[in-house]
Amino acid sequence: MTPVFANSFSCHQFTVKHAEGVAKVSTDAMLLGCWAKVSGSRILDLGTGSGIIALLAAQRNPNARVFAIDHLEEAAELASFNLAHSPWSDRMVAIKSSIQAYFPENSYDALLCNPPFFQPGKALLAVDQGRLNERHAVALPMSELISAIHRLLTPVSGRASLILPVQNQHELLETTRDQGLYLSRLTEVITVAGKTPERILVELSPVEVLCEESTFVIKQNGDYTPQYKALFEGFYLHV
Repeated sequence: MTPVFANSFSCHQFTVKHAEGVAKVSTDAMLLGCWAKVSGSRILDLGTGSGIIALLAAQRNPNARVFAIDHLEEAAELASFNLAHSPWSDRMVAIKSSIQAYFPENSYDALLCNPPFFQPGKALLAVDQGRLNERHAVALPMSELISAIHRLLTPVSGRASLILPVQNQHELLETTRDQGLYLSRLTEVITVAGKTPERILVELSPVEVLCEESTFVIKQNGDYTPQYKALFEGFYLHV
């Protein structure tokens, strides 16, 4: 069934249609899709929504098959449409499934996830109504998410990348320690220079490695930073 579209978001090489009840393209999704390492032959976007993160991964890795799953029927249908109408449709597939129920035959070299917030009622930083509905409707404990990531990730070389509110960092570290995953990269995201971080971009590894830490600033002195422009070059139409 073709979704009823609300509007669209265009990048240099593809366009993402939006639909009511499904989260629109957000800065969070763009950050994760452009920051995450997407090497390997199999990539998974967990909780794909419109499919934006999967599409960014497909553009960045021309040799990978990209899978996108979402437990919401309307999101899976929308992602399926957007993936099918992209330049990489022959190596992309959208699947309706919850993370907990997804047991593919093969593991994934790169896994990307912009998950729902884990403590409903705490500071919700998204304002789009569809996104708020999705965030409230989904109950995904951190332990279940990390357990699924550990199960789906290719041993040793696999990497999982997530974007989270900064207040979830402590819970993430506790949970990954219990599940046998390790922090390999951490980037604090600051919206305006001088402010405290609101988001963290994290990369998890099945093997213990030295964690690379950095800071990413979106705006300074009223303009986008060179760091921001460099990350999104080739994706945003106007940076």
